[in-house]
Amino acid sequence: MPVAVHSSVGEGQLSLCGAVFSLDGSQTIQDAVAVKLPGDFGTVEMEKCWVLGDKVGVELAQSLLARGAGSILQEAKRQSDLATCAQMQ
Repeated sequence: MPVAVHSSVGEGQLSLCGAVFSLDGSQTIQDAVAVKLPGDFGTVEMEKCWVLGDKVGVELAQSLLARGAGSILQEAKRQSDLATCAQMQ
């Protein structure tokens, strides 16, 4: 799938940038979201870190879908399915 993601931790927050691209490169939808890290981030249990990461990932996915990423992904899947069928013949 034509997607990209980059995460970073700094300045007291966890940031996630993501994008979805059409296969021909004519469309790009991108966005970034961040969540503030707790003050004791260095000593927080891993489970809390996973929860924060999940929260940021879901927010980013929802934002990209709201901006039209779903139709780009559907078209990419359709083209992939067509190519797979052509290879099988």
